[in-house]
Amino acid sequence: MIALSDEQKVGLELMHKVASEGGLGYQTGNAGSGKSTNLRQFLREKPKVPILAPTGVAAINVGGMTVSKFFGWRPGETGVKQLKRSHRRLLEQAGALVIDEISMLRADAMDRMDRDLRVTFDSPKPFGGIGIFCIGDHFQLEPVLPREGIERDYFDKRGYTSPYWFDSLVWQGSRPEYVQLTKVFRQQGNDCFTDALNRLRLGDNSALAFLNKRAGQVPETGAIKLCFHNQVAIDINVNELMVLSGEAKVYNGVTVGSINENDVPAPRELRLKVGCRVVAVINDPPPSMFDEPRFYNGDLGTVIALKSESVVVRFDRGQEYELFPHTWEISPIRQDATGDLFVDEQAGIVCYSQIPLKLAYAISVHKSQGMTLDKVHIQIPGWAFAAGQTYVALSRCRHFETMTISRPLRPQDVRIHPRVAEWHRQVFGN
Repeated sequence: MIALSDEQKVGLELMHKVASEGGLGYQTGNAGSGKSTNLRQFLREKPKVPILAPTGVAAINVGGMTVSKFFGWRPGETGVKQLKRSHRRLLEQAGALVIDEISMLRADAMDRMDRDLRVTFDSPKPFGGIGIFCIGDHFQLEPVLPREGIERDYFDKRGYTSPYWFDSLVWQGSRPEYVQLTKVFRQQGNDCFTDALNRLRLGDNSALAFLNKRAGQVPETGAIKLCFHNQVAIDINVNELMVLSGEAKVYNGVTVGSINENDVPAPRELRLKVGCRVVAVINDPPPSMFDEPRFYNGDLGTVIALKSESVVVRFDRGQEYELFPHTWEISPIRQDATGDLFVDEQAGIVCYSQIPLKLAYAISVHKSQGMTLDKVHIQIPGWAFAAGQTYVALSRCRHFETMTISRPLRPQDVRIHPRVAEWHRQVFGN
């Protein structure tokens, strides 16, 4: 068994209680406080409990599945849906679900899980009697809510106080139990850095003078750039490829049907060179709950060969694989008379095929969630950005001395969602 702190042991006990008795639980704590270590120990002891996460990258980090994939939700769909038979049997055996990186799960998704599980198990109990244990840090990245469109209309009509999972109807109507981890392990050996991050997490800007010692410093060789906007990361990747020697090869995506250019899962024009850094954008093969895939969506690697219809990549895990074009199916979404969203099967399915890779000299802060990085250069933008992003970016770094910041941090860069601050005080009292 892994050596756990006393706080972690309390969290582990609560996980087992939820798995055996049902109910709701939440384990939180600062970035690097051992939440994932606790989760891994629990899964060693309870390997049949499914582990889910709101996003593909977060699911990869814990070897689980996305919430939408487990529940069989297709993009934009909101109608009632029973779990498929195999997942129902799995939950009957496990008695519980674990959801990691819960801060990014929206309130309406939590209520939809509750509704689908009640229907699946024909039970009026919250989540159909299945125990739900959530792990994460509500001060980190917030849920993504579209500014407009039918999905936003669906959310707004339900009158949620905030998009966070804890403002879902089912969470507000239940009696969850809470555990907060306070000891930080990621930045061990640098108490000043740990203290600065702890203050930043709570929206306290008194730590900025210390953190700004790394502003304007020369980045470490090989440092990955963390960007607050995805387009900035894209531009950096393109520029890095241009300065790399050798001839570029272009792989063109193929579409059957009509698709918005912003929705393609891999670049329409994928330009690569031997020696360039890349990231996989699919799991291959699609992972089961327990089987290990060859590589994951989010795995980093280096291109070692470019062929006419494929690319050979040496992943940082050490394996070399040849990647061929992958085909995604994108389904059109419609809204029915009740306001629920559904997939319109009569409208036809759009297919998009491309080598499932992107360049990876830079990464967005959202996609870095859950990562621990040794050499980091943080590209701070000059405009406002989402609550929690500054804290997440800085807390990815293991060492203060190998972290650099593009410009000094300002008080307005330290943003936390007011509803998060209010809820934290109500639950944890600080």
